[in-house]
Amino acid sequence: MRSFPCRCAALLGLALPFASLAQTAPAPADTARYYRHHLGLTASPVLDGFFRNNRSLPLGLLYKRQVKPAQALRARAEFIYDFFEQVNPLAVKGQGSGDAYRQTIYRIEAAFGKEYAVVSNKRFAGYVGLEAGGFYGTNKRDFEQYTQGYQAIDRNGQPYFTIAVNRGNSSFNDIGLFVQPLAGVRYQFLRRLYAEAEATLPIRWTRTQFQLQSRVSDFDTGTLPFGSDMGEDTYYRFTATFRPISTVHLVLLF
Repeated sequence: MRSFPCRCAALLGLALPFASLAQTAPAPADTARYYRHHLGLTASPVLDGFFRNNRSLPLGLLYKRQVKPAQALRARAEFIYDFFEQVNPLAVKGQGSGDAYRQTIYRIEAAFGKEYAVVSNKRFAGYVGLEAGGFYGTNKRDFEQYTQGYQAIDRNGQPYFTIAVNRGNSSFNDIGLFVQPLAGVRYQFLRRLYAEAEATLPIRWTRTQFQLQSRVSDFDTGTLPFGSDMGEDTYYRFTATFRPISTVHLVLLF
């Protein structure tokens, strides 16, 4: 009978350390309250001709600061670089037409805003918000266009059509401001990692400066039978375009 109290004391001695750990171990974190910081990568897919002529995938950074369980402040920066080149040469000299051009686009955009969760569970969440910001971009294009020119006489006295070539360049420099309502859906596939997609309705005010220089000459001699052209202009515009998949995000919680 004396061995029973001894066994109970031994079991109690083994259980005390585990009971102490259970009291000091933190409870499972409420991600909406505990993870105050959200840092992610953003991408803006171009859906028009995605597999055929989409040569760029804009990338950016997104930061969110959780201020309440269903509210977060957000800041976003995005950079775009796009390069495209195309050549359609003449098949036979003096017949038909052809062209070649090279286009380079740079663009940077920054925005600040706030978002509100409207529905959520352990995996999915839906949210709405509003952003405001500004952007700057430049679009430069060098081009050559070949067409049949005027009729001339070669060294043997035979008539032929020369090739007129129009060489030049153009540029568009944009600067502007925007405000955009947004709505998104989020899927949390790991405790500290989630992905989301957003739809936006950007309302933009843009100032564009346009410049053009071109020179039409004879392909064979380089002379100027037609002349040259140059000009510049500045214009302003408001636009509003609904984007059903504006950006996708991959976000880390910490």
